[in-house]
Amino acid sequence: MKLIASFTTYGSIPLLHSDYQFSDPSKNNNIAHLSFWGSGTLNIFMEPETKIVGMIVQGS
Repeated sequence: MKLIASFTTYGSIPLLHSDYQFSDPSKNNNIAHLSFWGSGTLNIFMEPETKIVGMIVQGS
């Protein structure tokens, strides 16, 4: 798999649209502002042939 994007936050990045809702409201807030548990990084990988995508959140 190849790394195609990496987003790091120390605050929040506004999200334009999401149709996913958690049952816990605090988790919805994290998704709405792309807050990866404080100062975290979202790494997105893709396998070029199959187009399978994997995402990993790293927190510090």
